[in-house]
Amino acid sequence: MNAPKTNIIDNIIQTRHLITDTYLTNLTCLPRPQAVALAGREALRTPWDFHKSIFKDYRPDTQNLLDECFELDWSHTKCEKMIRGEGESQKVKALMKSVYVHLREGYKYYSGIQPLGRIPCLGPGTLTELFHHCPGFIDNKTIKLTDIDLAVIACNGGMRGTNWLNPEKALCRFQMIEVLVRLAQDKYLKTSVAKSCSEAV
Repeated sequence: MNAPKTNIIDNIIQTRHLITDTYLTNLTCLPRPQAVALAGREALRTPWDFHKSIFKDYRPDTQNLLDECFELDWSHTKCEKMIRGEGESQKVKALMKSVYVHLREGYKYYSGIQPLGRIPCLGPGTLTELFHHCPGFIDNKTIKLTDIDLAVIACNGGMRGTNWLNPEKALCRFQMIEVLVRLAQDKYLKTSVAKSCSEAV
């Protein structure tokens, strides 16, 4: 007598299919039927339109918008207090305003690499990476990595007790302008570089 194998633990009788010609014949695959279109509904594709998309409320950059943005950022910095000399702060402001569109685009890129929480900002590692892409800036003579850390600490100094949402060891957009001014002072004014340049002129 040929008794079927039984799973004693689960009390399940295991059956075994005999592979016969009839069994192999039934193992056939049928092609998938074509999708049936819904009655009365045609697939209509309209060309993409910016004004009908989710980006319709986006405000593209204009010169007036960039000027307002720069004036707001500059007013929050401490550049007016730390730049000495009559009329020097206005010269620095005019220079930073002329390159502000590039600073803003660079900030938008680097602040999205490693945001802290929901706040886009430049952390210490991201800021170091940014300056490593500037050949010759960190020369370990006039500017070292520690100088960048000190500039970040100076930018964040005096921010406690305010309603700013910027993290303690990172830079927001307006602080990027200030840290560049501070590092420029460290590299050119507090060393002999500026003196040698003036003598060469």
